[in-house]
Amino acid sequence: MKVLLMGFDPFGGESVNPAWEVVECVVEEGVKGLELAKKQIPTVFDKSIKQATVGMDEFQPDIVVALGQAGGQASINVERLAININDARIPDNEGNQPIDTPVVGGGPSAYFSTLPIKAVVEQVCAAGIPATVSNSAGTFVCNHLMYGILHYIAEKQLPIRAGFIHVPYLPEQVVHRGGPSMNLVDQTKALTIALETIAQNQVELWDVYDQNGQKTGRTVFRGQPLAQGDFHIVVDIWVVNSKGQYLIQRRADHLLLSPGMWATTGGSAIRGEDSKTSALRELKEELGIIADDMTHLGRLKRSDSFKDVWLVEQEIADTDICLQQEEVSSFAWATPEEIRELVKRGLFHDYGDEFFSMVFLTSEE
Repeated sequence: MKVLLMGFDPFGGESVNPAWEVVECVVEEGVKGLELAKKQIPTVFDKSIKQATVGMDEFQPDIVVALGQAGGQASINVERLAININDARIPDNEGNQPIDTPVVGGGPSAYFSTLPIKAVVEQVCAAGIPATVSNSAGTFVCNHLMYGILHYIAEKQLPIRAGFIHVPYLPEQVVHRGGPSMNLVDQTKALTIALETIAQNQVELWDVYDQNGQKTGRTVFRGQPLAQGDFHIVVDIWVVNSKGQYLIQRRADHLLLSPGMWATTGGSAIRGEDSKTSALRELKEELGIIADDMTHLGRLKRSDSFKDVWLVEQEIADTDICLQQEEVSSFAWATPEEIRELVKRGLFHDYGDEFFSMVFLTSEE
């Protein structure tokens, strides 16, 4: 597995940038099972993205991890997303100071990291090194670079996972000014653990379909924006018993999409799966249920997905349900009327009248 590490040069009057120091140390020491390459990035708007994409084209990595300095922070900050805005508090290394300009004109509002950010934080913390998930990479060149890398990957439909990590000052940088810092040994150890964790935690790949539902032969990582005219398959599975009650589940509170909301079982088909295989897997993963059979109720076309709706008519004891704690916090049985009431109260995901009619009318026939 090939990993490209990027770190910025010193900026803001500093003589050293811990991001680049860490990159050099990790590449010199190596990480077992990984082929590492490094590239220093200028702390300059636009030029930073150009240098990064040149490095990606040359090395053809499977993973890209860019690092930047976060002065005043005491922990390793693993960034969740980059936003499409430049708003520089200070000039970059060439005097540029864009204010409220887009990183990419007409680009998406944000891109999410395609690295397993929470797993990285968990493992770094387990080693006794402070780490946290950060929900803002700022609006300086760090955010600019992260957005640019992820946008390049999305536009080129490249099979590359990428993200950004901020590191604290080194102790020698705060001798006279005071404030938090972290020694180079711990920062190097943290990045090494992060790379090992990233390599061990594979992110889902989706098959890409055209507007007619035919495979294009391309794939994207889960969470990576699809190009216009591209689609992936999403499955929703409804389990109903002989009393006309549907099995519903409450989404875990930590999830980004509809946390704490009641919904049905569902998810995206991964590479190589057809719709039914995906539905069977999701039902088993989230609720521990092995379906005897299931009926395909229909397909709804959304902006970037085909939503396939499946019905399972089966008697299932509560004791046979095993929740996937990472995704599901609880379950219940509910009638169509009870589900519609939950929707009105904003407690159940509103799939839309077309969707609910397809499910409820079909099962009542």
